[in-house]
Amino acid sequence: MSESAKHTEADTQSPGAYPAGSESIRDRRRTAFGILATLLLLALLAFLVWFSRYQSEKARTTEDPDFEAFPPASVELAVENVPEGLKLGVVVSYTEDLTQGPGWDLSGEGVRVAQWRLAQGGTPVELVTVSDQGSDDGARAAITELSDSDVSGVIALTTGSHTLALANAAADAGLPIIFPYQLQPSANVPEGAHYRLPTAGGWITGLTNQLGDLQCSTVVSVGGELANGVRGVRGVDAHIGLAEPATVSAQVLEATLGRPNPCVVIDAPASTIAQQITGLRGARYDGPILVGPEAFNGVLSTGLTDARTPIAGIYSYGFPTPGGLSLTSPDASGLPAGGFLQAVEVMRTNGALPSLRDDTEFSARWQYADGLSHDAVLSFVAAAAVADSTDPAKITQALTTPEAHEAAVAGTERVARCGAGGKGNGAGGQTDGPCPVQAAIVDGRIEWISSEAVR
Repeated sequence: MSESAKHTEADTQSPGAYPAGSESIRDRRRTAFGILATLLLLALLAFLVWFSRYQSEKARTTEDPDFEAFPPASVELAVENVPEGLKLGVVVSYTEDLTQGPGWDLSGEGVRVAQWRLAQGGTPVELVTVSDQGSDDGARAAITELSDSDVSGVIALTTGSHTLALANAAADAGLPIIFPYQLQPSANVPEGAHYRLPTAGGWITGLTNQLGDLQCSTVVSVGGELANGVRGVRGVDAHIGLAEPATVSAQVLEATLGRPNPCVVIDAPASTIAQQITGLRGARYDGPILVGPEAFNGVLSTGLTDARTPIAGIYSYGFPTPGGLSLTSPDASGLPAGGFLQAVEVMRTNGALPSLRDDTEFSARWQYADGLSHDAVLSFVAAAAVADSTDPAKITQALTTPEAHEAAVAGTERVARCGAGGKGNGAGGQTDGPCPVQAAIVDGRIEWISSEAVR
């Protein structure tokens, strides 16, 4: 080929032409660019959808009064229309008589939590604490002292037979009184007295049902009135009177040897229950143990913790503790307990805050504070707001209203509740009364959780 021909052939090729095989590379690049463009478009569409929904929910929250956004747990409690100067009496029992309420002042530190939370929300409440010495005469003297102090109501952090004298004295003085821990009398309830727990018969029925839930085939009762009551309703294979833990444990092992599904019911003062449980676990009894209402006394928790007693398989009938309720209620129903626990955490780091005892700060007793005593304060505050008065007679009447009954404090429900998802009176699974509970360790502390919530 001549040089001119070569030159002419070369000139006919485009200066930008790809070399042989370049078409496949160009196609792959086009495909990659197409995929990237598609992904960017999808991301843009997703953002637009999210932004549209966000704006819609934001507008709905603002404009629709029936829409309830999921709120954070609140430490402070803001209450409207509470009259100034509200003062409440708190009765504790400093006594050596184990059957007359010692130790409930530990659990009762919840009243200090409520007082502190209300103060943060702008509602100061004064508390006046007296001891009734765990006796009838002391009960009457305590009510006289509180009446002279011009309190609007009384919270009785105690149990035992002397509480009837306490309730009668309060009625005579025209003071409403709330018992967070005492079983309600089966008859002749004094005027103005309110109880969070059922009668002994109601409690026995609740525990008897729990024996059925646990499929207890062999039941041994240990101790006093409630254990005897369970024996009468359920039918018990053996009843053992209170004695030294080693003696009781030996008798329990003998009564349950070779028997199917054994369960033990113990009714005694809190410190005695702790000793008996420790003895039974030490003797290798590993079946369920059901305990009386003293299960929620801080003394029981201290006794089991100090003895390092395993708490698995311990049951009762009552209210979940705030730590237990928060653990098993991750939805909005656990918010009141969450707010309570956050408040306790703040308070325990402040060594200057007082406890119910004059010689001890709250930081030494924070772990015992419970929801029942906390809610008693809220009930009185709500009643004072409804009555628009600190007059005991008007608060007594207001305590029967739905607003006070629900302790409606800026939408905050009671901390001490059973179940989840509803708002009182059994709606949505929640009830005002107690429920089956079991012991658990939460953050190194003994808490009570709803047995139904963990099934």
